Order: sequence, then structure tokens, then C-alpha cells
Amino acid sequence: MNKTIKEAATLKRTVVQHRLLMVLGLLALLAACQYGGENKIHQAATDALAMATQTDPPVIKATPIPTPQPVKLSVPSRWLQAVERSISELPQNPARWLWDVIEAEDPPAELSQGRAHVALVPGNQGEPAGSRPLAFVVPFATTHDALTLSEAEQILDQGSGSVEVVDWAEVTAEKSVLRVDGFHPSDADYPMMQSWSLIAAPGFESAAAELGPGLQTAISQDQVVMLAAVGDIILDVGLGETIAFSSAGDPFAEVSELLTTADLTIGNFEAALGDQGQPADKEFTFRAPAEAVLSLESAGFDLLSLANNHAMDYGPHALLQGIDLLLERGIATVGAGRDEVTAHLPFIFRINDMEVAFLSYVNVPVEWHGFDTRSWSASPTQPGVAWADPERIRSEVEAATYAADLVIVLLHSGNECIYQPSSVQEAAAHAAIEAGATLVLGHHAHVLQGVEFYGGGVIAYGLGDFTFPECGTHSGAIFNLWLDARGVRQLEVVPIVFAPDGHPLPAEGEQAATIRNLVVELTN
Repeated sequence: MNKTIKEAATLKRTVVQHRLLMVLGLLALLAACQYGGENKIHQAATDALAMATQTDPPVIKATPIPTPQPVKLSVPSRWLQAVERSISELPQNPARWLWDVIEAEDPPAELSQGRAHVALVPGNQGEPAGSRPLAFVVPFATTHDALTLSEAEQILDQGSGSVEVVDWAEVTAEKSVLRVDGFHPSDADYPMMQSWSLIAAPGFESAAAELGPGLQTAISQDQVVMLAAVGDIILDVGLGETIAFSSAGDPFAEVSELLTTADLTIGNFEAALGDQGQPADKEFTFRAPAEAVLSLESAGFDLLSLANNHAMDYGPHALLQGIDLLLERGIATVGAGRDEVTAHLPFIFRINDMEVAFLSYVNVPVEWHGFDTRSWSASPTQPGVAWADPERIRSEVEAATYAADLVIVLLHSGNECIYQPSSVQEAAAHAAIEAGATLVLGHHAHVLQGVEFYGGGVIAYGLGDFTFPECGTHSGAIFNLWLDARGVRQLEVVPIVFAPDGHPLPAEGEQAATIRNLVVELTN
């Protein structure tokens, strides 16, 4: 109840009390007339008058509501929405300021020339308004990947012909971000930050002070999802035995820190999982022990693609057992299921105020001994995998765009041990991007392949192996991707190598540079 309503209620209550006292006084006067003499009548009249006048109605004075003072705020275009959101969250009852936001290329000039009362500017010379990471970027097809802090400070001070400095939120997928002393712009301890502040004309300092705290939050916030993606995971042969029979058998222990820092970690699980079924009539069949799910969980995997040419190596019952084992540990699956509908169903994560949908498909050549993976395609009544027909990919991606902010397609396709994508890979990947997918991540070749920036999306054709390397390469990579509302903000290649038993290790020094350069060469 506000002040005006309270005052009105008090007045009403007082008037009622006043009238009640008058009635009581008159009753006393009548009683005196009936039972008393002249003196009693006179005394009763005097008492009634006193009772009627002992409480006077209060005088109500209206509290004036201050008129908001107009204030013009000049801001760079990139902060327009953040500023408007912050203003909308200011106290409105009563509002002290009537804000007029002006979008300007040079806010300080607007202030100095009297066209604005407050300006949002880089630096810390005024009311603090937040800070943002500065990214040092080069074209993606560049082998340089890091700076020292002193090098970054020199570039910021003197400029560079090859390195561009932009706000982290303005980076696009075609650019590579150079880490500074090992730190990425998304890291909490990143050293290269740009401060922002509000400077005000005389008389408008309190307006800047009122807006500053909320604007600090709005400017510093960044709606980004970090994705760590790996290629083919085979936990059979030596690694499977290590997991099943050794208490220390975690094949991902030495790379888990590279995976668990991501918001989402995904890969292609290329084997049956569990103990059910019989091997299919094909040249190579893989099955991981049920205990492997614990290693996958500890490594931070959130989703695994099962649309591949080994998911049904031990039949449909083994496929469903593996899905159940993964789901019990909180690991989602996509690209295979108990029927056609579930195999083609997207899985949607809701994270950092964004919805990210994943679809997965397989389209690989017929094997040398005649086995055709397409025979495993899920039907309306039978378990199986999602086959990568370009037109079906197109329709399902388009449908998923209505259910999620971003759509990512996992594509198991191409030719083994070949570094260039096949025409089948390209057709499926292009169909996905043309239908609205943000990103296509490929596997099956068992070697790294190049990246294509196509139609506003990103296609990483081959992520290589993540365990048990084939094709004699003995190297692979983790692909880190930062996603925002626009799509892929940045792609980073983190090289790995393999121990003799096939488990992954971080690559260092010259080995890491060679692997990273390979992806660059294949992209060019």
C-alpha cells in the first residue's frame, strides 16, 4: 500500500470516529433532558460539544512526484542492447532519469560537443561499466597459435600487420585466437582485458553512478557454450582388456583435463558395449566391456554418436544394452535407437541459456568383404542406425532449427585413411549447413581432415582417432569450439598423440605444431 492510499484510509477512519463521538454526545444530551434539570442539560451540552470537537480531521498534503530529468546517453552500437537492458532494470517508481540512448561511432565526441550528457567509453576514467577480454586473432589457416604476455602488450601498444585485436565476442570462425601466456579469452585468469566506463557532463554524474553497476554485469556477461569434440573411440582390443582387468585402467586419465573443462564433450563411440549378442558377419567387430562406461563418464563425455559402422557389431540387443549402460551414467546417445524414430531423433542440451541440438548419421562405403552398413538402418519396428541420406538430413535439420538455437550434425562418412573428404561426405555436410545447421563434425577416415567454412557454417570433415590409431598416423586432435547465438565463434585444434597401447596423450612442442599444421594445410 503506497503513502497516498494509507493517508486516505486514515482520513476515513478519523471522520467515522468524529461522527461517532457526535452521536454519543447527543445521546448524553437527550438523557439529561429526560432525567435532569437545567444544570444537567447545560453540562451535557458542554460535554457533547467537547466530545465532538476533541478530534479534528487531519489535513492531507499530497507528496509531489519528482519529474524525471532527461539524459542523453551515447554508446557504441555493439553495446546498445546491453545498455537498453540495463536501463530497463533500473528502479521505475519513481524514475529519476528519462534515458535517451544514442547509438554513435564516437561517443566521447558526442559528449564533448554537447549532444550527449553521458558516454560509454573504453578505459577506466569514469564510472566503472564492466570489462571484456581482448582477443588477438589471425586467419584460421595460420600456423601461429600463441603469444607471450609481453608480445600481446606490444601489439596492443604498437599494432601489428598480422595480428588483429578485437573483443572476444566479435571473433568469427574464420579466425584463430592466439592464447596469451597459455590463457584463452574465455579463461577466468586471462590477462588482456578491456575496461569500459561511463563519463558524464557536469550535473549528470549521479545518472552515470546509477546506471554503472547494472551495466557492469550486462557488459561482462557472455552467452557462450564451449564444446570439446573428438573422433573415433574404440575401447576394444588392448584398451578394453586394460579397462576390464585393471583397477588403474583409465585410458583417458592423461587428457581428461582437456575434456572436462568444456561445457559439453562429445565423441563417436565405435563399438558395441556390454556383454550381449554375437559378432556380426563382417571383417572387424569391436565390443567394449561394460566397465568402459565408467572411463567415459570420468572423462566428461556428455554425448556419444552411435551412427557408425560398428554400433551393431554384436547385434541389436547389444546396441540397446550399450545405450542403456550409457544412459545410466548420464551419457546421452544420438544416431541409433530401438526404431527409426529414436535413431533419427535429435538430442537437445539446454545450457548457458542456449538450446543446442545434435543429430547423427552414417554413410560409409560397402566393406571389402561385402558388408553394407546400410543394412543396419533402423526401421519402424527394428533397432538400428540413422543413414545419411542428404535429403532426409536436410528435412530433419530444418525441423530441429525450430526446436533449438543451434543444430550440430555428427557425420560418420568418407574413406578410411584418406585425408580429403569424399563427394558423399561433402553432399551430406553441405545439405546440413544449407538446411540451417551451425556445425558438422565428421569421423570414420581415422585421419585428420580439413575444415571448410561453408554457407555461414563450419564443417570439420575428419576429427581423426581418439583411441587405438589406425592408418599409421599415431596422432589426432581434440577440437575445441566456442558457440554463441551467431553460430561457431572459434575453432581450436588441440593435438594429441598415442601411447603404445592406444590411449591418448597431449602432444607437445614440435609434435603438436606438426599436427596443427596438417589441419591448416588440409584446410587450405
